Amino acid sequence: MRTLICPLVRRLLRSPLFWILAFAALMRVTGLFWGLPHADGWDDDGFAPRNFLTALALTWAPGSYFTYPPLHAFVLLPLTLPGAALALAQAPSLSQADVIAAITQPFYMTWFSLAARLVSLAMSLGIIWTMGRMAELVADRRAGLLAAAACALGVGLTYYGQVSNLDVPYLFWSSLALLALMRAMVERQTRWLWQAALLAAAAIATKDQAYAVFALSLPLALLLWFAADAWPRAQARRVLTTLGGAALLAGLLLLLVDGALTNPSGFAKRIAFLAGPASHDYAAYVAGPSGWWALLGDMAAHFGQGSGAGVLMLAALGVAWRLRDRRDAARWVAGLLPL
Repeated sequence: MRTLICPLVRRLLRSPLFWILAFAALMRVTGLFWGLPHADGWDDDGFAPRNFLTALALTWAPGSYFTYPPLHAFVLLPLTLPGAALALAQAPSLSQADVIAAITQPFYMTWFSLAARLVSLAMSLGIIWTMGRMAELVADRRAGLLAAAACALGVGLTYYGQVSNLDVPYLFWSSLALLALMRAMVERQTRWLWQAALLAAAAIATKDQAYAVFALSLPLALLLWFAADAWPRAQARRVLTTLGGAALLAGLLLLLVDGALTNPSGFAKRIAFLAGPASHDYAAYVAGPSGWWALLGDMAAHFGQGSGAGVLMLAALGVAWRLRDRRDAARWVAGLLPL
């Protein structure tokens, strides 16, 4: 065992990517205990310490629903189940009031919050690795390291990498889905399409708004791929059959996890809530072109605060270089997909 571990440790210590991820982890650990111990979370819309339990309780209860999908609750379940079991064992009875009183004690709530924050930390490191892998796939190893370093320095990802909100989890699955599609294009392997579809479904089953990551990007990228590269056109039947099968399986699994197949009335109520009050009560921009332009203007004004003008300039230059370099059509389209 020692002969296996020592070379691995030496390899890690020589890897620049390892030190980028170690630095990113250190930046996140500093805030891991914010507001703890406590019986409730201070982070707005945090999935812990309580919301993930509510998601598990309501998603499949006939006629009931919860605001968010339940996949991340399942991710947290193995880490929180021992605490929940201990709380149940110490409850005076299994009545609803006694169970809630026992499980909402600060000790268990702190446990659940820390578990969720550690998962967010790990997933945020996974996003950094994925960004680096994307750049390496379409350019080279140096580009991958620079992309990972830039991602590690992002203020937004650093902040959300140490709270229990669903933003990092759904972006984790989303980035892996985009990477899988990029690999399908660059390596010309249809098997990656299955992974892309299933990971996209996992992202949407984590937070519904993840659909916006894929709604335009995937169809446009596939159209560009077919238009620019001869391989998918020559293998059109194989590619389209794989895409259809993967999309069908991913859709069925998404509906199953979301409770649409087992609790259709509750699922319908949740969709009505998301499309109705949840989309209107807290709207910061009016619907329509004027609101879209206002949103884009605010993004342009504030986006640089999270990464810095230098990083944004390098990103713009990288996109321009990717648009210019068309020697490999599949790699050219894959390089545009994250954009």
